[in-house]
Amino acid sequence: MNIQIVDGCNLRCKYCYVKEKENANNVMNIKDFKKILMNYALNLKNRKIFYGHIYFHDCEPLLAGLEYFKKIIKIEGEIYKKIGIKFKNYIVTNGTLINKKWAEFFLKTNFMVYISIDGFKDHHDYFRVFSDGSGSYLKTIDGYKILKEVGVPMGVSSTLTKINCRDVYKIGEFFAIDGIKLISFAFLLPDEKTKKYLPSADEHISVFKQLITLNKKFKNIVIYPLKTLINAMKGWFDCRFSGKPISYGIDINGNLYACHRSRDDEFLIGNYIEGWFDSDKFKKLMFRPTYLKTVGECKNCSVKNYCNGGCAYSAYTRYKNIFRKDPLCEIYKKAFLYLDTLTGGTLF
Repeated sequence: MNIQIVDGCNLRCKYCYVKEKENANNVMNIKDFKKILMNYALNLKNRKIFYGHIYFHDCEPLLAGLEYFKKIIKIEGEIYKKIGIKFKNYIVTNGTLINKKWAEFFLKTNFMVYISIDGFKDHHDYFRVFSDGSGSYLKTIDGYKILKEVGVPMGVSSTLTKINCRDVYKIGEFFAIDGIKLISFAFLLPDEKTKKYLPSADEHISVFKQLITLNKKFKNIVIYPLKTLINAMKGWFDCRFSGKPISYGIDINGNLYACHRSRDDEFLIGNYIEGWFDSDKFKKLMFRPTYLKTVGECKNCSVKNYCNGGCAYSAYTRYKNIFRKDPLCEIYKKAFLYLDTLTGGTLF
């Protein structure tokens, strides 16, 4: 479950999908957080699941402050004692606010930290800037080095753009040699804001080829989206290739969205504070891949059972219609077909 605990950020990344709120820096009421977490825990227990995963994602979670996170750990401990549900915490951060106190807290409480670094300085500083337009690379790398020095479990996430797509192998190699075991290259959300930054279909295929080469050299690391593609070909689907929006997210007001990136009514399916759930809308969203593969745009596609129509939110962002295929569909198709031609069993 993705939980947004703040609605502000200290960066102004040019491609960010979060709708910018001028001077916003609100923090979720800790009592609301406790209620949300308890409701989530009860939901897990009712399904006989006794381990929950919490992702602190969207905006910059560290703006909530260290004391707020200490309260979160206390609440999780209380819930475990009361109903037996344990939580594993993950956080996605731009890294610019990390100091030794944060790093020691993450290590002590077993947080997995994902730090957003778009490659090398020229890649990163083109997009990931402070409000005055200055680049954030040096501050982010300072945070990265502190996390490494303290020994915090960590992954690196880079957003794929026209600026860094030709250097994916070099970026991945740099972090792999530096000891990072999880490296992710994230797709941009294809909207009006990002279309000029989107790599072309051929550039995306070049990315996949670079990732395959990287995977052959560093077999002990996890590389996304290569792992996502391979898993889909094995029948193990994440949110993007299930065709369903199942990366659930809760916003600062407790609203539950089927996609953590969305704040659109089309994806609003409930509220964890008020305690309501729209089962009809949920069923409609879950029906999307069936529709696309039987009567929709994917009906005659040779890889429809690999991608299931792709990302519902990407489709909605581009077309305002969840029953359209993902705008990056042709890129996925080329990637799946390319992977399908590989022989020798080195990947599958």
